[in-house]
Amino acid sequence: MKATQPRLFKDETNVAGRRIQGGTPSADLIVSATIGGNADIFPKILELHVPRGSLVADVTYGKGIFWQNVPDGYYWVQGTDIATGVDCRQLPYADNTIDCVVLDPPYMEGFYRKASLQKAGSGFNVSPGLRQWR
Repeated sequence: MKATQPRLFKDETNVAGRRIQGGTPSADLIVSATIGGNADIFPKILELHVPRGSLVADVTYGKGIFWQNVPDGYYWVQGTDIATGVDCRQLPYADNTIDCVVLDPPYMEGFYRKASLQKAGSGFNVSPGLRQWR
């Protein structure tokens, strides 16, 4: 798909091959959008980026929500998280043994909370200016 951005200013010029607003892309782009939950979108991400049969370390596995719609046998999954005693900052895997690492960053902030009741994924989270109840 070739696309050309509209020029915002009539005096835009391409100086020494530099990319400018309104220029022509130098590569074919795939533009897409998907709406859905983690369980719906995650299999699509795997399909695009991770070959079947790969050994995947999901270091923020939790309840395995990401994997609910991934067919059994497509990947070898090592599901761990802080609740299982594995800190994703100190993984127990030897070098060059994992093909892909899955990390769900919203759960990272839980490492810095003092009370275990306040850890991410515990069902109760409070952020400045935001209260969320599950």
